[in-house]
Amino acid sequence: MKLLIITNAYPSKEKPYAGVFVKNQAEYLQRSKGLFVDVFSLKRSFTGVTGSLIKYIWACFRFFKLLFKRYDVIHLHFFFPLIWLVVIYKVVHPKTRIVLTLHGSDIHGRFNGKLNKYLHKKALSCVSYIQAVGKELGDEFENIIDMKPNVIMSAGISQDTFYPRIKVKEYDFIFVGSFIERKGIDLLIEAIKKINDTSLRYCFVGSGPYEKDLMQLKKTYQVEVFKNLPQIGVAEKLSESKFFIFPTRYEPFGLVATEAIYCGVPIVVSDVGGMKEQLIKGKNGFLIDNLTIDCVVKAIVDANMINSDDYKELTVSTLATNSEYSLESVCDYLINHAYVENIDE
Repeated sequence: MKLLIITNAYPSKEKPYAGVFVKNQAEYLQRSKGLFVDVFSLKRSFTGVTGSLIKYIWACFRFFKLLFKRYDVIHLHFFFPLIWLVVIYKVVHPKTRIVLTLHGSDIHGRFNGKLNKYLHKKALSCVSYIQAVGKELGDEFENIIDMKPNVIMSAGISQDTFYPRIKVKEYDFIFVGSFIERKGIDLLIEAIKKINDTSLRYCFVGSGPYEKDLMQLKKTYQVEVFKNLPQIGVAEKLSESKFFIFPTRYEPFGLVATEAIYCGVPIVVSDVGGMKEQLIKGKNGFLIDNLTIDCVVKAIVDANMINSDDYKELTVSTLATNSEYSLESVCDYLINHAYVENIDE
């Protein structure tokens, strides 16, 4: 089977963490017997509107030569805007099976207005199989476009990278993600100030506009900031932390929480999207009941009060959850279901 993976989110030197789940999936599939896998990607980088426009125009020119290659399956990660390249390919090669994975950001604002909705729904008619990475995202897609995804399934976690390590706990809480408001980092910063406990140790991994606020926080509290770590670096920092904390306001799935769980690190997460799908209260972490500073404070305090014996028990039970989100499980499903025609679809 000849497979082409298309994505507009792929790691770069500037953003080694961006779209790395697509890269992991592609590399796993490339090692699978009977599959011949090519990747057409746009690497994520810090560009303005003009830079992004140039990047996509150049991508169209690069894609042109692929029209002369025959693939059995095209797997598109992120619906917009590369769906239009897939539509063109489908016209040239009508027998090629198209699989689409929705990640969330790729559908927001893409169906505003009757004409826009009509055109994008028309583009979706070439797709044979749709995967949404979270249940709420699948419901949102169905409400917007009146199409139900074939499967709800994450992009998968590499167990070669994320696994329990014997590490000294250098940090009480770790946040991993973009330093943007949508991820709730502003709530976490204010919660740290409100708790006002200089003995608590915090680790932040990522980059974004709130970096300046974190630098100010470092002047008073035990805060460490690590920018643009590769996945192995993220796994190391997770293993050095007691809890993963993520008061995100919107998250279709949130692979980073699963990465923490696979490292045996209990999670402290908000009651939204993929976070609430992954959290099992009392078994793998604590819930932030509402998106308020006070609720983030309460969750931090509750997690920090757990005694050492209960914490050890919690880490053991944490490792027993989310096994279905492994990269192996996800890729095996794609190969045996999404990439082949199924009469039950």
